[in-house]
Amino acid sequence: MNIEDDFIRALRPKLKEVLPGYAAQRMMEPPMRNTFELDSSKAKKAATNLILYFEQEWKFILIQRASHPLDKHKGQISFPGGSIDGNESSEQAAIRETQEEIGVQKEEMEIIGKLSDLFIPVSNFIVAPYVSLGNIDFDSLIKEEAEVAEILSISLSDFLNDAHIKRKEMKMANGFILKDIPVYEINGHDIWGATAMMLSEFREIVKLVV
Repeated sequence: MNIEDDFIRALRPKLKEVLPGYAAQRMMEPPMRNTFELDSSKAKKAATNLILYFEQEWKFILIQRASHPLDKHKGQISFPGGSIDGNESSEQAAIRETQEEIGVQKEEMEIIGKLSDLFIPVSNFIVAPYVSLGNIDFDSLIKEEAEVAEILSISLSDFLNDAHIKRKEMKMANGFILKDIPVYEINGHDIWGATAMMLSEFREIVKLVV
């Protein structure tokens, strides 16, 4: 995969160092999260994939989840990812789910690091978030209609702009209104919850190398 540049060369070792973890995640933590029982001992396991790709500038991919009635996070913005199946590793699950949900083939991506695991009490999952490098054409991506409503491209420059960090009221799928929720408001989309917490750690790492 021949798309290295100074940013990726600097990012790779940072992802192997001691990660900022919860200290960074909590910057985008919804205030009500600590009202849940945060016992992850019986949590199901999942993996996600933050795919970086270059198209005039560095960008990464998110998805808007489809409105599946059994999905506690339906309609929200997330990374490609899902449950770990059988005996597969979390890294294998992240790659498989990415291929299934948005059509990126295994040979088109390279895992370059991992962020800190995050427990999601609403759905009782502990998530292993990976960071990968993608040799992809965004316009050629194919969404899995049953799981993905939209594939989103977020530029790194927009993501790093403090002006896109807001605090808003957010409406849950059940109609319940949450107040004072930290969000990344980018390209008309509100990114919050577990995805924003994982992105917050990634953002703190990226700020060390740009």
